[in-house]
Order: sequence, then structure tokens, then C-alpha cells
Amino acid sequence: MRVVAPTHTRCWLPLVLVLLAMQAAPRRALLRPSISPAGAAAACGCRFFGGGCVRRAVAAAGEDSLAAAPAGELLGKLDEKDWEARRAAFEARLEPVLAQRSTDHPIFNFVWKYYMLKPRQLLRWSPGSLVLLEGFDANANTTASGRSYYKDGWRPAGDGGYYDPRLVKPAKVPRLAWAREVLASSARRPPLLNCYGLHEWAMLYAPPDGLAVNDVSVHQRLPLRLSQAELNAAVEARPLRCTHADAVRFFAAEALPKLTSYDREAAVRGAGEDPMDILASGRGAQATAKAMLAHSGVPNRELQPAFEQPGCVHATMDLFKWSSKLAPFIDSDLVGDCLDLAIEARTLDMRASPYDLYAAVERLGEENWGAFDPSPVRIETPEGQEEYADAQVELYHKAKPMRRRVIDAYDEFLACWPELEGRTQTPGVRPLDA
Repeated sequence: MRVVAPTHTRCWLPLVLVLLAMQAAPRRALLRPSISPAGAAAACGCRFFGGGCVRRAVAAAGEDSLAAAPAGELLGKLDEKDWEARRAAFEARLEPVLAQRSTDHPIFNFVWKYYMLKPRQLLRWSPGSLVLLEGFDANANTTASGRSYYKDGWRPAGDGGYYDPRLVKPAKVPRLAWAREVLASSARRPPLLNCYGLHEWAMLYAPPDGLAVNDVSVHQRLPLRLSQAELNAAVEARPLRCTHADAVRFFAAEALPKLTSYDREAAVRGAGEDPMDILASGRGAQATAKAMLAHSGVPNRELQPAFEQPGCVHATMDLFKWSSKLAPFIDSDLVGDCLDLAIEARTLDMRASPYDLYAAVERLGEENWGAFDPSPVRIETPEGQEEYADAQVELYHKAKPMRRRVIDAYDEFLACWPELEGRTQTPGVRPLDA
């Protein structure tokens, strides 16, 4: 199979050199202070992004100008026997996840709850862009088989067809370019390894004068393994260094000012008053959190490329999300690899949480729980923090080549859209396409 390299490969060499240097560094040398949003959103140097990192508008040409073009050059071909075997192997590796669709398993439920996928979406298979599938019809009636095929980008050819990036819905292209920007921004940075997974704790934080958390968490419907006072003490013991926008947006309002990135003066300027005064006046935690997220410089959707970093457990999980968003213009085997790593990261995420996972084992039964270790990583202790950081390092090294593979797939897709050169991009805030 002949692979056509993207034309902007020249921006990879500095990244490769940085990553090699990071790999040689001892873990203690990888500890870094919190990322400041000021000046952190440097352009990746790839010509697709025009130097813009967190801008909203698509340039004056508008999305309607991204019209379909003639067919792209084919990169390979699969006969019916080959693609049926690959599709069957892909479906088989998803069986453990699909089996837990209705059980609210705390390890697997991120697929359905966080990323809002449905089984038929998860099971869709593709070999990636510009690979001819002989005897395959994405527009076929799938009622009998129960399968669901990708329709967007399908170009019939002979008795089969292939997925052509030039046939994608034009409105999707700027969002995919933004997703690539988030991935590349993260890949350029060293990992932050002293957050200790306190994001779930910050979501449940409730000081004595705040809103008490129920015995069963509304986030996971699981009991806590320690008291509310002990949970509060863990959050208050050190600054919060979370860099992930989709974690921070669920923080309790009282926990947001504990982020090292929190800028009180900016929050007061943007909201017209101290957001904590909003809370004290009884106008509600939701209004307080909204003002903080919008104005205080903490991680949010617009600042995501400025904060994302590769040591984050949730950023590792998101490799599955970003690869899924690119489908069908990415090999489903890579999506499956990202899902496997996301499950491993999710296991650490839940073990380091304040939840009692043994209660989930009891509720589901050992057979449905599977081989996952339910014992807690006690990040409220120095020993637990050390254990968590060691596990982060392991995940970071596993995710590094996978992130590169996902970026390469995005680059291959975007190379088919030279009209994007110099265009600004939009945050990818929409859920996965149905």
C-alpha cells in the first residue's frame, strides 16, 4: 500500500526531538507547575491553523466555501474476504464493552455517558480514508444484519466504494481541524504529574457551609469510601492542578478558586463582581461556576488547546474521543487501540476516586465486574500519590505513540483540504455525530 505523506511534515521534527528528550528524563524531572493560559496557546506551526489557537470564527470565506472536490487518489484496496475478516475482528474486540451497556459499570460507562455513543455507532467499521472496499456498500439496507455503516464521505466505485475526505460534510472540517489542534498542543508539552487525580474529589467538594454531598454520589451512583470531611481535607491540602476542561466544568463552585490557574482579578473584571460573592448572596452555585469558568482563566472549552497536556488521564481517555470524531476517515483498528487505552486510564481514574468500587463489584457481581482491580489508590496519602504518579508515567508512555498516530490520521485527512490553509478554527463542542 502506498502512503502519501502530508505536505506539512516539516512541523514534526521539532516535536519528535522534544518527545525523545522527554522520554529520557526521570519521572521527578517531569513534575511541572500548573500551566498558565497567558501565552500558553502558541501556534503549532502547522500551516492549517494560521497561528490561531483559541479563536472561534471561521475566516471570512465561510464554511459554505468548503465544497466537495474530485475523488482523492486511492491508497489501497481490500477484497470482500479481507474487509469482512477485519470488520469481524473489530466487532469481537468490542464485545466486553457492549456487554456492559446496560449495567452502568463505573469503568465502561464513560463510553455511553461521557462520549454519548450508542452501540451501533461504536460498532461501525472503516479501514480509513481512500481504501477501496470491493463488494461493500455503505448505503445498503442494514436492517437484517443490525449493522450501521458510515454514510458521510462514502464514494461508490464499481461494485464497492471508499471513504473520501473530500465528500465530508463541510461544516465538520473546521471542527476536526480544531480537534487536531488540541491533540498537537498536548503533544508538544511535557506531562504534568503532580495533579494526583483530584478532579473527582473537587467535583464532590463541599465545605461545612456549602452544599453537602449525599452518601451516594450523583456522578457515579456509588457510595464514598471516606467521609465528606476527609474528602474536603484532601482537596484543601494542596493546590488543584487540573488541566482538563471537561473535568473542571464539573467542579464544585467552591473548588474552582483552588485551581492554580484561577485568576481572581480576571474573574472580578469579567463578572463585574467577585464570583464568590454571587455564591454568598444565595444566587446559586451554578451561576458562580459559570462566571468562574468564563472569566477566571481556568481550563474551559475555548482555552482547551492552551491547557491540554499528555500526563492527564482524561486527555489519554480522550484519544478515543478524538479518533472516533475523525471516523470514518481513520482506521477502526486505531480507534479500538485508543479505546483499550482509555479503559486502562479509566480504571486508574476510578481507583483514585473517592468512590467505593467494592460496592460496584457487589452490585454487578464478580463476573460482570471483570478482572479490574477495585482496590483504591489512596491519593489522600503520600504513598497513594506516588502510586498514582507512577501509573500516570506508564499511561503517558503508552499514549505518546498513539497520540502521534491519531495526529497523523488527522493530518492525512486535512491534507485533502488545502482551502483550510490560514483559516481559523472553531472549538469542537458538538457531541459525536450520529
